[in-house]
Amino acid sequence: MTDTRIRERAFAIWEEEGRPHGRDKEHWERASREVTESAPAKAPAKPKRSRAKAAPATAGDAKPAPKRTRAKAEAKAPADASAPAKSRSRKTSKE
Repeated sequence: MTDTRIRERAFAIWEEEGRPHGRDKEHWERASREVTESAPAKAPAKPKRSRAKAAPATAGDAKPAPKRTRAKAEAKAPADASAPAKSRSRKTSKE
């Protein structure tokens, strides 16, 4: 964040002085001093808040789990490595 502020201030100084060539180091050092002097003292970091615990669910609040269809159950089941892979053959038309 400070590099961005220094860069912006150095650019402003460069423009204020008529965009002279070869004085970039001077502008950067001046901008760096100005930014560090004007920056307020760093405040101590705030302690992290712990997340509030959720209230225990009651039986009336619970929703039933969605029913799994056979297709979804088969899709989620791991493939058997010993089973041969199914191949689809294309029917070709004979002319």
